[in-house]
Amino acid sequence: MFIKNCNIIYLDKIENGSILVEDGKIKEINPINSNYDDILDANGLYISPGFIDVHIHGAGGYDTMDGTVEAINTIAKTIVKHGTTSFTPTTMTVSIKDINKSMKVIKKLKEEGSEGTNVLGKEI
Repeated sequence: MFIKNCNIIYLDKIENGSILVEDGKIKEINPINSNYDDILDANGLYISPGFIDVHIHGAGGYDTMDGTVEAINTIAKTIVKHGTTSFTPTTMTVSIKDINKSMKVIKKLKEEGSEGTNVLGKEI
């Protein structure tokens, strides 16, 4: 998809331009060729990189410590609506049993994917 007439947010500036998106990722900024079948006019709206939340306990009425697929998936579906593309579900200081329950679900959605943003985390 070719998106034209958008305000591109960079680290240190904002400038009007266009982007080429392939497979859900930005392939090129301000491509020379603009002859594409799938063109979207952003009408001056803003485009920015997705956010990565590295410490989040919950969202959408659910908590990481609920320890269910529904909880982590709902968190993922809720925060993607606000520009978060990936997150690290954060546990709390509770029993090892409860932490392990949540970690199993986190691992499952990290490997299989969620219906929202990407679930991150490193196994130790």
